[in-house]
Amino acid sequence: MLERVMTWQNKLFSFQGRVTRKDYWLYHLGLILGIVALSIGIGLVSTGLGGRDPESPAFVVAAVAFLICLWPFWAVGVKRCHDRGKSGWWYLGWSVGGAIPYVGFLISLWALVELGFLDGTQGANEYGPSPKGIGDTQVADVFS
Repeated sequence: MLERVMTWQNKLFSFQGRVTRKDYWLYHLGLILGIVALSIGIGLVSTGLGGRDPESPAFVVAAVAFLICLWPFWAVGVKRCHDRGKSGWWYLGWSVGGAIPYVGFLISLWALVELGFLDGTQGANEYGPSPKGIGDTQVADVFS
């Protein structure tokens, strides 16, 4: 039987499994707060280092930190798609589609409702057991 408990490392860095709405919100808000704090810190340090110049050390550090933060965003988002019974490719589509002029707002709104407000599938699905522990009898049927 698969283990339902997932560590924070798995939640942030693995693309396997499922997460609840609560975890989705907590991890995304935590990552956003971390990026804001990092940006403020880099902004304060970069005032004397030419932080607006794309070749400055502060700008490079900020860009690298932002790229590193994308991985956990995507990992948690993909697992939330899995909880909804959807492929993780939906998250990539929503991420790219949200940047499309005019319709991007509607695509982002759809993703917000789908991932942030709708409940996950009950019981096990093709991506793993329910992170809430609902439908444990189905786990044996699907993963045996």
